[in-house]
Amino acid sequence: MAELTGRDEHGAENSINDDIYYQVMPLDRHRRVRQQGRGVTPSSSNHNGAALRIEQLENELAEMRRQTQEKEEQRQQEFDQLTRSFEHVKTITVRMWFLVVNAEMIASYFHI
Repeated sequence: MAELTGRDEHGAENSINDDIYYQVMPLDRHRRVRQQGRGVTPSSSNHNGAALRIEQLENELAEMRRQTQEKEEQRQQEFDQLTRSFEHVKTITVRMWFLVVNAEMIASYFHI
């Protein structure tokens, strides 16, 4: 079920469902909210804690994405370096092959 939200006079976002609940359900003794457990008061029962947790999780996700991007860039650099090394080895191998072929041609020309 989608949760309806509204804004209070200070511009803070409030859950309309919570507002309705607190208007209908009276406060328990000692300014507690009924059926919400010990330590929950009307001022502490709003979703500020949830909003802070969401913000914390979003920050953690952003940090993980940044780290993933850094690792991906590092892997790409390593891959590029390996590709360059492979190309260098390939070039050397081709040159050696030409030297061997030329040496065989020279040897056959002089009957060595």
